[in-house]
Amino acid sequence: MSLKFKDFFKYNRSEKQSILVLLGILIGLILFLNFYDFIIESQDQDLSKLHEAKNYFDSLATIKNDEKTQYSDYSKNKTEELKIKTELFQFDPNELNLEGWQRLGLTEKQSNTILNYRNKGGKFRIKKDLKKMYSISDEKYTELNPYILLPDSFAKNYKKVKSKEFKTWTPPIVNINTADSAMFTKLRGIGPTYASRIIKYRNALTGFHSKSQLSEIYGISDSLLETFNDQLIIDTLSIRNMDVNKMDTKQLKQNPYINWNVANSIVNFREQHGLYKSNEEIKKSVLIDDSLFQKIEPYLLIVK
Repeated sequence: MSLKFKDFFKYNRSEKQSILVLLGILIGLILFLNFYDFIIESQDQDLSKLHEAKNYFDSLATIKNDEKTQYSDYSKNKTEELKIKTELFQFDPNELNLEGWQRLGLTEKQSNTILNYRNKGGKFRIKKDLKKMYSISDEKYTELNPYILLPDSFAKNYKKVKSKEFKTWTPPIVNINTADSAMFTKLRGIGPTYASRIIKYRNALTGFHSKSQLSEIYGISDSLLETFNDQLIIDTLSIRNMDVNKMDTKQLKQNPYINWNVANSIVNFREQHGLYKSNEEIKKSVLIDDSLFQKIEPYLLIVK
């Protein structure tokens, strides 16, 4: 029996149901494949957001820890400051050393600020001068004020407090050829550093023959010298003179005014022409002009 083409589309009920089920499965599979990539992408985005959130909270935790560390350091420094034991006593801010300032309750840094000011020539003349130091707070100044051995203000009859006694203050007189470092620091504008330079220069010269020689020292200007010039006296008897008829080049050049070339010329002239008979003969060296001769002449000693 011959089959027609349309016979292929004739199915019984059971076959039709099977076809519909199969078709449904096929459509479901197609839909699943289409939405699978979308679901995976959504999950990746969700995971990425979770990572971002985790990083954000981690950074917050780090910041919090840093702040906690900084606060801990600040608290530690504050605690160390509170541990400084304050011992109040009468003091002269122009003479007190590092240990003394720390006994008064200042930190090492605060104390060094004051000492650096003094070493550069700074001087405290009245109590309020100490208040100008930025390392001294208003509260600390109020606490120290009754113990400062300085007047409250400038007055015609300047009085200095010492050991609970009132004494009329008079400017110290300083012999620049015999004074020690402590004596020099009593001069206005002269701190330990300048005092040390004065003594070192004096030793090199073997003594000063003029007050004006102090202005040859680094840091001591003519204007500074003028502020205490009236307080200076000079004893030239302590000067050790140079015997140019006996000293060699090395000994002569120890004087700050005489370099090696000048010292050598003095010795060579003596060896070629004999002993010097007067100070003026030193000028026969071409290296010694009138200016240099005036400086070294007070130190010359001619022993025939």
